[in-house]
Amino acid sequence: MSAPGDLSQSASATTMTPFANFAITTVPFGKTMPGNPDLGVASAAEAANWQRQLALAQGGVPQKGVTISAFGQKPTGIYTQPRVDLDQSGLSAIDRYTWVLAAGNRLWVIRAEKDHRYADASNFAHDLVISSPKPDVPTTMSTAAHTAALTAAPKATSAGVPGIGSRPSWWSGDCDVNHAPGETMQNSWQGLESCGNFSGGHSHGTEYQTTFPGGGPKVSEFQCVELPTRYAYQAWGIPVQSVGHGYNFANAYNGLTDRASGQKLVMYGHGNPYTTAELPKVGDVIASGDISASNGDGHVGIVVSATYDRNYSATLKVMDENFNPGGSNTIIVSNGVVHPFPGMVGVSWLHDPAGSTPPPPPPSAPSLTVHGISNGQALTGPITLTASVDNNTSDGKENLTHEHYYIDGTLVAGTDGAGEGSLGGPPSGSTSPGYAWTLDPVKHTGSSTKVASWTIPANLLTPGVTHQIWADGTNSAGETGTSAKIGFTVPSGPKPSVLTYTGPKTADYHDAFTASASLTSGGKPITGATVSFALGNGGPGQTCSATTDANGSANCPLTPGQAAGSTTLTADFTGNDQTLPSHATAAFAITREETTLTYSGPSHLTNGVSATLSGILREDGAAPVAGRPVTIAIGSGTAQQSCTGNTDGSGTVSCTIPTLNQPLNDTATLPVTPTFAGDPFYLASTGPATARLEYFTGRAFGLSAQVNALLLSLKVPPTPDTGAIRTAQASRTAPPCTATVNTLLINAAALCADGSTALTPGTATMTASLQQTTIGLPGLPLIGLGGVTSTSVSTCSESHGSATMKLTIAGVPVTVPTAPNSVIKLAGGAELIINEQLPTPGADHGLTVNAVHLIALGGLADVVVASSTSGAHNCA
Repeated sequence: MSAPGDLSQSASATTMTPFANFAITTVPFGKTMPGNPDLGVASAAEAANWQRQLALAQGGVPQKGVTISAFGQKPTGIYTQPRVDLDQSGLSAIDRYTWVLAAGNRLWVIRAEKDHRYADASNFAHDLVISSPKPDVPTTMSTAAHTAALTAAPKATSAGVPGIGSRPSWWSGDCDVNHAPGETMQNSWQGLESCGNFSGGHSHGTEYQTTFPGGGPKVSEFQCVELPTRYAYQAWGIPVQSVGHGYNFANAYNGLTDRASGQKLVMYGHGNPYTTAELPKVGDVIASGDISASNGDGHVGIVVSATYDRNYSATLKVMDENFNPGGSNTIIVSNGVVHPFPGMVGVSWLHDPAGSTPPPPPPSAPSLTVHGISNGQALTGPITLTASVDNNTSDGKENLTHEHYYIDGTLVAGTDGAGEGSLGGPPSGSTSPGYAWTLDPVKHTGSSTKVASWTIPANLLTPGVTHQIWADGTNSAGETGTSAKIGFTVPSGPKPSVLTYTGPKTADYHDAFTASASLTSGGKPITGATVSFALGNGGPGQTCSATTDANGSANCPLTPGQAAGSTTLTADFTGNDQTLPSHATAAFAITREETTLTYSGPSHLTNGVSATLSGILREDGAAPVAGRPVTIAIGSGTAQQSCTGNTDGSGTVSCTIPTLNQPLNDTATLPVTPTFAGDPFYLASTGPATARLEYFTGRAFGLSAQVNALLLSLKVPPTPDTGAIRTAQASRTAPPCTATVNTLLINAAALCADGSTALTPGTATMTASLQQTTIGLPGLPLIGLGGVTSTSVSTCSESHGSATMKLTIAGVPVTVPTAPNSVIKLAGGAELIINEQLPTPGADHGLTVNAVHLIALGGLADVVVASSTSGAHNCA
């Protein structure tokens, strides 16, 4: 997406409209930039490379640009000043800023540019803010930018400077090859090309002459003078001058004005004295061939690299033409003296004061003197040592960033490394001592203001042997100087000791172990000595001390209290009057502690309501683990639900699923899976469990009949029938009502059945009804029923049911009994059961309600009218 915008302000008919432009191009990752396929495929890693390549391609000298705010980032752009044709009056300089950054799923290429003749380049776009709530969707971009006013009068000296970043307009083909056949590019710098034709072993640079825009003397392509003439025209906007020979170039252009900067060019050398600040620098034009001598044409080129050392010596790299293949040459500068091109005499160079100055030489290395000890001294007790910087004079005032002290080449003290301490001086320009420390040659220890005590390596200080001590210091430039070496001796003293760590080298986090070490001197155990142990950086439970036994062994408990990983276990003996200190270290690995996770939540769960789940996290199955996230999942697959909570001080975690919604399986169970993912201290664990899911069953039908008497058979299946209902969700099953049932023995009309379940609270409600029926079995009076209804309702608290009807026997109305399971006796041992209520097998609460149940013919006839069955299961 490209979203250019014109930021230029309006102008009256008599005022030039200044050029300004703002454009954003987005390139999705994996795509190339339109018109710039050579940049490669966009990715976050390519942002800096794209910014650099785009800035170079635009021409001009890339410089560090301003910092903007874009999508929460603070990218710093690249500033260039190419020359373009803005108003048909010639090439003009523009200020161009380029930023490239990654945001969302794409690279954002941002460009802001304006006419260099208007406003202040340092203020332009410096408050640019680009934001978007969805950087993946570039159409939501919003921008806010501050720009300096662009209506100021243009600088007269800056108009029409072409710029060196593009091919000259008067060339036909690269290196003007269509006018000067055989010419090819030999070298390039900042988009400026040097050209030549060295076929046949010699140069062919005088075969074509060209005229630059604006007229002036013709220039031979490609003699040495052509390159600086083109450079002066493109970089400084100076028309062609009459030079004649290379050695006269600086003199011919001396004092002319750079139209881009308004500064006058200055010539140095040419037989005149010059200072180190006036030495040639990048962008200067340099020439040789003393004009006072008959020395041929001389030579001229452009300085493209100039790096001086502290003595102001350098080998300058020069780009030139018509000298040798490759378009490259060198100029030697020795101790601030500029030498001519090889084989020539005299040198002069042309400088634009708007350019940079050569870097100052680095300071000299510091020189130090150690105080507190004299050469040949015999040390019998502690001494305090310091060092001063000797060359802290008005010409070389400096402080030290580091100091170190060495005995016989071993680092024993300093501001970093062994015996780390604070650098207390010297202050800048002072010769006062810096880092101070104390050496005890008897105990083989050292100390400073920052470190109370540290151990000098065992056997370093040997009695009767001359040792050497010296210091070094590093200044802010990174240069290190060394003091003179001072000899000294030490008296006989305590015997050295050897401390060896003998304990475990690995343990689980929070699991105590016994650290142990053996202390000896001369191969014999040292008894009654205190040995201190520290695991890592110490801390609660990670340090302890013990006294050595008759075998020289010391043992005490440590408990790792840091994250799993590699660390160091140290043991220290501080020494005494008879024995020198000793120290032991061992690599130690802390591993993650094992954990167990147990589900402690409800074993019965109900859909449609919240489910509060809980678990307990312990280490080694005993101690609670507090402050750790645990996720508890219910169910499996796409229907799985979960919640997460943090364990409390007892290791218990509790979280709630707002509304449980789980499918019912054959076993009416749900998998419950608490999971701890582990962390740098503890291993992961899980505690699978099973919970029972509350569910409901039921069935309702209007009429069923079975008659198997001799010469008489009749079967009416349950009609209409909901079928068996089994669910853990809210539901309803209502088959279409049956208008009539007509058989030889039974006739019925308007039969209906309905079954429904509900949640919160969970309820199963089953109903059956019929409008009227007549039952006429052999040997029995005619039974008539009307307005028959049965209802069965079950919850996890109770079940209840009811039946209503009108009853006639042999055409005579009969009062319907109200009590459940009422029996009316009929002829032949037949029974008519009214409001028959039976428990539902397997249910926690359940009830079958048959409004009428006729049993006759010795059990060969069974008729049920309006049957309803409900049940609640897995109730808590």
